[in-house]
Amino acid sequence: MDNVNKNMINLIASYKKTGQSDDVIKQSLWQMGMIPEIIDSHLDYFNKHITQINKENNIVKENKDMKLTLEKMHKCATKAISALEDMKSDNSLGFSASTAQKIIENCMTQLQIQKDDEMVMQEKIKAGYKIDDTLVNPVLKYTIAESLYQNLSQYDWLMPVSDLRNMIAETFVGDKWSYVTAKFAKSISNKTNNQAFDDLYESLVNTLIDEDNVRLTLKNVLLENTWNREGKNILASIVAEEKAERGEVNEKIYENSNCSVYKNISPLLIDGDNKIFNLNGKNYIFNGKTLTEAAVSDRCYLNVLEGLSLMKYESDKDRLVYYGKNDLMLEYDCKTDMLKLTGMDDLGEKSILDINETLKRSGLFDRETIGDCEKLVKFYESKDLLTDIDTITTIKNDKFPGVFVSVIAVSEGVYVNKVNNPFGYNELILCESAKKACEEIKDFMKYDATKILEDQLKLEGEQQAIIESERTEIKDTLAFLSEQRSKLIETIQETDNNEQLSEALKLVESEIHKFEKQLQESYEKKN
Repeated sequence: MDNVNKNMINLIASYKKTGQSDDVIKQSLWQMGMIPEIIDSHLDYFNKHITQINKENNIVKENKDMKLTLEKMHKCATKAISALEDMKSDNSLGFSASTAQKIIENCMTQLQIQKDDEMVMQEKIKAGYKIDDTLVNPVLKYTIAESLYQNLSQYDWLMPVSDLRNMIAETFVGDKWSYVTAKFAKSISNKTNNQAFDDLYESLVNTLIDEDNVRLTLKNVLLENTWNREGKNILASIVAEEKAERGEVNEKIYENSNCSVYKNISPLLIDGDNKIFNLNGKNYIFNGKTLTEAAVSDRCYLNVLEGLSLMKYESDKDRLVYYGKNDLMLEYDCKTDMLKLTGMDDLGEKSILDINETLKRSGLFDRETIGDCEKLVKFYESKDLLTDIDTITTIKNDKFPGVFVSVIAVSEGVYVNKVNNPFGYNELILCESAKKACEEIKDFMKYDATKILEDQLKLEGEQQAIIESERTEIKDTLAFLSEQRSKLIETIQETDNNEQLSEALKLVESEIHKFEKQLQESYEKKN
């Protein structure tokens, strides 16, 4: 194959090394901004030449060679900036090159490592000078790298930008757990006024400094902080990865831990027994029995849809947010029905005309986005149509954005809406039974939907399947907890009865007793 991109081959090799399927690899690479046709051709090339690749070119690198360092970032960013500077005089691509250069320069400025003149810095690097990674908070290093990768996506056609993004993409694989740690640390950084969060944040920062085995260090930190829900989810992923490496992965626990259930917010029209709503980009009529696509012309309904397309729903705060210019944010609180603009009280007290004028003058928009103003105002004007469609359950894959399944139970069976946005796939099917729906969902995104469809499964005589599913989950949890108990006991003995570890042991033993009781009760249920 001509024009083989070795960086992409490296990424494919890294995924293959962890046992990922070709479909999973395709979704991962697509999310990194790579073209589907290019992904397919490189996968085919890799699968046909894997032996030769490994033997002759030594393409499968060790993860330690793909770690993110300030020196690597600085060298690659400086090289990109220099190349883009030369491109700025080209009338065909000067504007894009200039914009991309500014993005890189702004991100690197945030790292605050260029204390010397750039020429002096380059001379130092040539002379063997090393940029010390302790110069900045390591959380910032990974945050900036991820921001660079995302903000430069539309300029990837420029070779200097593509090279820089490929370098960062390599570290996404080789330095994965450092990115996870940094993202977790950033998510709790605004809660450090609480001592527990402050201690956890410091431990996460120290984990990033320990570059020998970030995953192991992070795992130990999370075991000592099982009170944090997000930390427990990350811990489950680490345990699942360790099991996979030993060939012991429990597919159900591993895949379900990468998914989450979220609300379905849509405008709603009611016409007699029919409800009209939007699900995953399509409008449907639902009468309680059947679900059919619908053409909707109601202007208020469409106004709400246009507004929703501009806003991001944040489930933890139950709000819709529009992120504008100048660090301004427009927020609609779904619970309190309040519309807020950064620095202002509830705008809902104003008339629609006053809201429109206030937003226009606020600096929330620029010339390119001013058209959003009218759409957001019309959304707010028609917000009474906005509804949480509680008859629908949607499961999204947190690992691969744009991949999700929506489930609607009806008297004749279960509707399953399978969506994979990266590949333009959106299909609604009617399964004759909840059991069949579970199989469809399992095949599509490796998610066990037994709990979600529990009521329907019971009606179909699948109670035994439910009990077995619960029992398996309890047994797996007990096995994990027992393993942690043994490790804690061993560590406590070695550390002369460390008080903190002793408290952790009590917590683990309490959980063991709870799940042992649940396991016993599962055998007492009627099949």
